[in-house]
Amino acid sequence: MDAPNAQLCAECTKVIQDITAHDPNSIPQIYLADFCSTISSCSLCYFVNQVFQEEGYGKDLEPCDDDEGRRLLRERYFQLWVRQGSAKDPIHFQEDDMPGICIMEIKYNRNSHEYACFIFDGFERYVRFSAEPGSPAATSGKVHAGPTITASGSPESFAHLNTLYSGCLEHHAECRKTLGGTTIDESQPPDLPAHILDLGDDPSSTSIRLLQPSQGQRGHYAALSYRRDPSTTTTTTPASANIPLSTLPQAFQDAVTTTRALNLRYLWIDDLCLPPSPTSPPQTGPIFTHARILLAASDAATPSAGLFRTYPTRPAITLPFLDAEGKQAGTILAELRPDESILDPEQGPLNRSAWATQQYILARRVAYFTAGAVVWSCRHCPHRALWDDGVLWYAYGRTKTKWARLVMEYSTRELEVRGEKLVALEGVVGELAKIRGKGQEGGEKEQKVECVYGTWTDALASHVLWSRVGRPGSMSRPAELEAVAPTWSWASTEGGVHMTEFEFGDIDTDSDTDSDDDGDDGDDKSDKGSRTPRANAELAIDEEDKRRIRVKGKLGRVELRVIEDPDPYMHPCDCQVHSEDGKLIGMASTDVGLGEGVKTATAFCLAVLFHPYNFSGGSYLTLFVQPREDGSDHYVRMGNGAITKKKWVDQLGFSELYLV
Repeated sequence: MDAPNAQLCAECTKVIQDITAHDPNSIPQIYLADFCSTISSCSLCYFVNQVFQEEGYGKDLEPCDDDEGRRLLRERYFQLWVRQGSAKDPIHFQEDDMPGICIMEIKYNRNSHEYACFIFDGFERYVRFSAEPGSPAATSGKVHAGPTITASGSPESFAHLNTLYSGCLEHHAECRKTLGGTTIDESQPPDLPAHILDLGDDPSSTSIRLLQPSQGQRGHYAALSYRRDPSTTTTTTPASANIPLSTLPQAFQDAVTTTRALNLRYLWIDDLCLPPSPTSPPQTGPIFTHARILLAASDAATPSAGLFRTYPTRPAITLPFLDAEGKQAGTILAELRPDESILDPEQGPLNRSAWATQQYILARRVAYFTAGAVVWSCRHCPHRALWDDGVLWYAYGRTKTKWARLVMEYSTRELEVRGEKLVALEGVVGELAKIRGKGQEGGEKEQKVECVYGTWTDALASHVLWSRVGRPGSMSRPAELEAVAPTWSWASTEGGVHMTEFEFGDIDTDSDTDSDDDGDDGDDKSDKGSRTPRANAELAIDEEDKRRIRVKGKLGRVELRVIEDPDPYMHPCDCQVHSEDGKLIGMASTDVGLGEGVKTATAFCLAVLFHPYNFSGGSYLTLFVQPREDGSDHYVRMGNGAITKKKWVDQLGFSELYLV
């Protein structure tokens, strides 16, 4: 069946009209029976049908002879949602150089006809609209102007990157600041790093040289973030030596090409610019902070894979463009965007590298080279990024100052050397200390705030309550990490970590948590109206030995019982918590399990915070610990959890101990 020539059915006319006359309350639901009757006559329906076929749901559109099949055709539907990107939105660039173009979401759930069904069986895909420059659609500010970029190493891609780069340099005051908020004087270039690659004046030169700058020598430079190949060894290059480009991995060659295209003379690549260190790795944080731009080889599993990609072909169709009055004003091209797995930097191989985390967080401007796009991100858009097809979209990894989110992402990534787990974040820690030392947003009082073994002293109570993300058995405590951090720190483990978000004064340290409410019957008497977690223990880093936390809190003996067939909705809890008289009082998530074949274990429950609304009547957020040895007041962490029987905690006396 050939595609209709720029025609629309009544429902799709409303969808396209929504580009220029947006109704935020309108998300059209198109029923399959109606849709099947317009596939041959409507260009957009024809296009959506292709998406159904590509996603493997084409059979849902086939005619049915039985009553059930006909019923499903009548009751199932999909949604076409035009999402607006307003040019007046403050997270955008200047209005002239980054209009808020629209994209359309196609969302289909086979279970859409079932009332209150939460099981998703379907697909979500996104469509981008574009038009010829100067056309009514392009000048509307709602549709991307210009052709689609088809390869990241093309002249069109470099021109687009240069536009964003130069616009950022000219307009973005936020991008002239470090992560900690210090303004960088860009009236003159920064001091060059101790070693840097000099690309020379000739962009066609087939060689570069490693430069050891003289004292005070300045220059703007790019830096490369890439995933190292553990099977190769670094060779030391003498300073001033010429390096033929042909001898370098493809990612290094592509970085040279891109740096030259941005009219920068210098490039920093750690494999070539860092001398081998017999001890700990040198601090590279300032290098990435002062780099003019960071080039991220997001899709390269090794340096040999390169930066540049030819993008997958996008299915496309021509549609009428309707102005604000509903009249046709030329045409637009609708293109199906590739799957997020090849567009999103957070899903590429580089995102599995722990060291890359610090690099992109400290960098003020980043160009991510993914399998399907070059993605621009800078401080001006802290929560979003711009793809090279003109789409501005969410980029959660750029929420740089949220320590809990950072730890959750970082803990799942890979380190060649386990002992570098905290070292690889030292540059970020140094910058965040400047922010946290200023107190809450808008506050003027300076305070001493430290990050001790990956845990901030201004959020100690919540940060020690981290938990395992994966299923039981997915986390371990390798011997190499014993020297890195004590057991109360997430850095003592290997595996994904979830950390609570109670930070910057979100915890009430003055409230009395004692209550007569047992939390059994849903009667929330004592905490009605309260939404603030409350401290139930006093915690402080021991200044004489920072591997210890001094604690004064309620401590009680409990029994942990392994759940044989855990409910997936209770994940990651793997143990029930029972009092000494056998009553079930809560749930626990152990860090590394109780041991091979062990079904029960005696532990001590330390109530750290009272949470007023996560269970009916609230609950105590707790650590489960054991004495390091019999009779010791030094306790090691076993896991975390919640005690829902409040009276059990309320009747406990206070104890003093150390977490180690």
